[in-house]
Amino acid sequence: MKTIIRNLLGVVRRFKVATLLNVLGLSVAFAAFIILMIQLQYDWGFDRYQKNAERIFRVGLYMPDWGNQVVVSPPFANAFIQSSPHIEKGALLNSWGARLALKAETGNNDDAGFWCTVNGMTPEYATIFDFQMLEGNAESVENPGTVLISKSQAQKFFGEDQAVGKLLMTDNSSFTVGGVYKDFPANSVIQNAVYKGINGKVDQDNWNANGYQLYVLLDDPNQKDQIIANFKKHLNRQEYDWETRDVRLTQLTDIYYEADSQFDSLKDKGNRTLVLILFTVALLIVFIAGINFTNFSNALVPIRVRSINTQKILGGSDRILRCAMLVEAVMICLVSFVISLFIVRGMANTWLADMISGDMSLASNIPLLALTGILAITVGVLAGVYPAWRITSFSPALVLKGSYGLTPAGRKLRSLLISFQFVISFALIIAALFIYLQNHYMVSSSLGFNKDQVAIVELSGKLIKNTGTLENQLKNEMAIENVAFSEDLLSGSDECTTYGRAYRNNNLTFKLFTVDPNFLQVMNIPVISGRAFYQEDAASAGGAYIFNETARLQYDLVAGEYITGNAYVEVPPAVIAGFIDDVKYASFRTTVEPMAFYVPAEKDFHPRYAYIKIKAGTNIREAIASIGKAFTSVDKDFPVEVSFYDTILNNLYKRELSIGWLISLFSLVAVFISIVGVLGLVIFESEYKRKEIGLRKVHGATTSQILIMFNKVYARILVICFILSIPVAYYAMNRWLSYFAYKIPLYWWVYAIAFIFVSAITILIVSFQNWSTASENPVESIKTE
Repeated sequence: MKTIIRNLLGVVRRFKVATLLNVLGLSVAFAAFIILMIQLQYDWGFDRYQKNAERIFRVGLYMPDWGNQVVVSPPFANAFIQSSPHIEKGALLNSWGARLALKAETGNNDDAGFWCTVNGMTPEYATIFDFQMLEGNAESVENPGTVLISKSQAQKFFGEDQAVGKLLMTDNSSFTVGGVYKDFPANSVIQNAVYKGINGKVDQDNWNANGYQLYVLLDDPNQKDQIIANFKKHLNRQEYDWETRDVRLTQLTDIYYEADSQFDSLKDKGNRTLVLILFTVALLIVFIAGINFTNFSNALVPIRVRSINTQKILGGSDRILRCAMLVEAVMICLVSFVISLFIVRGMANTWLADMISGDMSLASNIPLLALTGILAITVGVLAGVYPAWRITSFSPALVLKGSYGLTPAGRKLRSLLISFQFVISFALIIAALFIYLQNHYMVSSSLGFNKDQVAIVELSGKLIKNTGTLENQLKNEMAIENVAFSEDLLSGSDECTTYGRAYRNNNLTFKLFTVDPNFLQVMNIPVISGRAFYQEDAASAGGAYIFNETARLQYDLVAGEYITGNAYVEVPPAVIAGFIDDVKYASFRTTVEPMAFYVPAEKDFHPRYAYIKIKAGTNIREAIASIGKAFTSVDKDFPVEVSFYDTILNNLYKRELSIGWLISLFSLVAVFISIVGVLGLVIFESEYKRKEIGLRKVHGATTSQILIMFNKVYARILVICFILSIPVAYYAMNRWLSYFAYKIPLYWWVYAIAFIFVSAITILIVSFQNWSTASENPVESIKTE
């Protein structure tokens, strides 16, 4: 041990700059690995906490008019559950879970309560999924009017008091709390909602009541395909034509990545390509740091070989000396690992924590920290084993002949390792630039409506019943230009209400946004043919539609004609008022499909959002204060939360934006670590070539000529590595961009920027470090040798 410590301290003293740079690079790399793996644990761990996760499947249907939908009817569900002995049990979830303003029974009718999602479920749902009950029992939902609530909801409504037996109320009904369950983690399909029992008699014979999600528990997940084939073979119903329709079973752990599902209650979907990119970045950063350390260890070989051979002459065996050098390398990596823990701990209280879905506290990630510690030891072993073997393999006679560091083999090995770093750095910078450009394109492109100066507020139950009074109060404020109401948040989600109606005896399928007659005016959406909405439309029995251009072309719609009900639903006829250009009603991940804004009969309109147009030139803070004043004049206890479209779009693309910033940040980290490695090598090479530089200067070489000599080597490496990185980056970005319906081209100039950025930094570092050596008095340089 004394030998190890003495040798290690000797290395640090003689080469403290290079040693510190390598420790810094390793520390940053291990910290980056931990942070990225925390994010990846969120994605990889989606619903894996469920004890039967591998055996739970969601049943979906492919329908020609609807695509891959995740909702079915109760009789379809019953037929599927009973179709195979491999299905142990099945459960229905009401996928149209209402969002209600619930409040505890306090006697205060003005209490706005809290908005909560209320889902209906069959009793089996709480047995297929792991509901950990803290109070009461899950079976209580079989009693009408009884609900299960989460622990966080119970604390919100009742504080620390017992919740079971108490009432939750809406404006029109009440529920009795039958049980309190432990909150499900954020990375779960299961919502922390209010759950109530589904009336078993409702829709039991209605094959068209496709409003329920079906989950089944299989005894063997490998029987999935057989179960589907058997069900399709024996279900004899005319409406299920298996040549045009199909059944899909999605494993619970794959639902998070099922991007093409319609009517899905899970809004924030994952992207396997992004997960793969993040995992690759995490490994590559450690790999780059490991290469740096390997180069550092190799560079020490010619400097330490005399000392090692002296110890061999004094009786030291090759095995002991190799073990000592290996332990030195591992100790440097472990010191770097410890430093990385302080880095992660410090970053947990910064803006970076907001980009990470998981918990960045060290205490919550003990297994990951243990894994990173093992990784640090592995890096130390791999980086130290070859130099340890090499340095002890020299004979004393060979040591006197020259320096291995300047042999062709030594230079070739260092160049190869550095090349790996540059290929990775180029690819990561290119990826980061494309991800930034795509994210910027999504949040800044025109959506087909004027999103500026529009404030949005979600309404409470009391405000919903008093929208007329609220509208008058808002219009009385000097800062407010106009007001409209809607049941949905335009461009706020990929999940939109889908309607099936009839036109000229043909079936229509379209996305629907239910609004009031002012909506298009407030959002500055011009009608290109036909007419705009009239206030009289809300007084008619069927209301009025304004369709987008895609719907008009696809269904050959004509303004002035009527939309009617179909075989599944009976509704009063509604007039086609006019048409608008296509608007981006959802994210750039999805294509624009037929859609319509719909003004229903006033009695059928239940607005959830207020859209408030602020006058141009108005101070935003003053406008927000005016909005708050108007809302509290109608509902004094309403907690006014004003949103603007920049916030809404950031939430819509939160995952892409966060992942984009992470990849950009850690791509820069990768470049930094690569440059640290280059700097370390330049330090050693300038030391090795000090005599050569001196001799060149004696023979008339200028400082600039010597700098060009050094830079030519790295320039060749940079060009070759850049060429190799292009297909890697192109493949990765092409796959990632395929996730979006609307995307940027793979611009050629992005590659050029990446090359210039990395090359400029590298050449600058090489020139700066070698300038001092090239500027020295050549006599002094020759004397040092």
